[in-house]
Amino acid sequence: MRFKNFLIEKAMSFDTALKVFGITADELIDKMTLKRTYRRLAMQHHPDKGGSIEMTKDINNAYEILSKASEKEIEAKSSLSKWKEHDKKSKEVAEQIKQALLSDFQPELYQSYFREHSGYDFQYEITKSNKQWPGFEVEFFTKDRKTVFSLKVSASITDIMRGGLGGGGLSYTVYTEAYGLHLKKKQKMSKSDWGFTNDHSFLKKPEKIFPTKKMKDIFSGKTSKRKFSKRDMETFLKSKLKTELDYNGGQTWAWIPIGEDYFLCVYRSVFMRQGTWNVNGIYQQKSKYTKSKVSQPKFVSFLEEEQTAEIFDKIQKEAMKAKGDAKIKKTEMLIKQAYEAYMKSKGL
Repeated sequence: MRFKNFLIEKAMSFDTALKVFGITADELIDKMTLKRTYRRLAMQHHPDKGGSIEMTKDINNAYEILSKASEKEIEAKSSLSKWKEHDKKSKEVAEQIKQALLSDFQPELYQSYFREHSGYDFQYEITKSNKQWPGFEVEFFTKDRKTVFSLKVSASITDIMRGGLGGGGLSYTVYTEAYGLHLKKKQKMSKSDWGFTNDHSFLKKPEKIFPTKKMKDIFSGKTSKRKFSKRDMETFLKSKLKTELDYNGGQTWAWIPIGEDYFLCVYRSVFMRQGTWNVNGIYQQKSKYTKSKVSQPKFVSFLEEEQTAEIFDKIQKEAMKAKGDAKIKKTEMLIKQAYEAYMKSKGL
């Protein structure tokens, strides 16, 4: 048996072989790099030179594996290596951006700003965005949640990975989304709820996102005189009742939480150009992504108006008080009573 064959004994993976040689799959594309590395390592670790037999075995085993690797296998490993490196870098940059935005954000200044214009005390809650759009979301709200201001701040990790953070550290473009809820009406801060900016001073200056003139209009009642609309109902459900909204088949589906992983599902439809909100059923959260219907109350429909928003608010509050199976029966009863009272108020 040849000495070299004696030194090739134990099984070794492709990745381990790369580690033994200290090279990447990209470098393996150049066969001369592999040969030069093999010669250097073989001489350095040869037993006659003071090296170990075990290490020499590993070197020969690794060379045998890498030299016989197909181009397809090398390319696959190379792509995987690049993806892992990119993913690692993306996570690092995303965390850096998130922490930078949060460290500069001063919610107390926002609280004072809203209190100055409304006379109300505001609490706030911050949640973090996903890694693809690192940043944060924050809600400022009164205790009864009748007035809520929402702000979403994020940056595109894809764009930043392409162009870098820039010399200023926070010079990259930031996406912002801001709106409010007051007197059951959505309060727009500008023509569009969202925008892009390179000026990050808004993190410490609330008037940049929530203009002073708009605040005065909101709390003087000027912006709440218009007719109740779809955007008002959706904002009310989302901001006041903490409802998850889905958009499917041209319809808005709303999952109103009623406690203990139960939800009252309602959906929007249009009849004779008039928006209506219809009860679909009571559901229970079975997993992170699935809800199962546990009750099918009699079909009822309400017009899209402030009175309907108040009905959903009342149903949620009362249903929250019930526990276990009693919650389902209580919610069914609340829907029935609410509909009867609603029809009576309409003279029907």
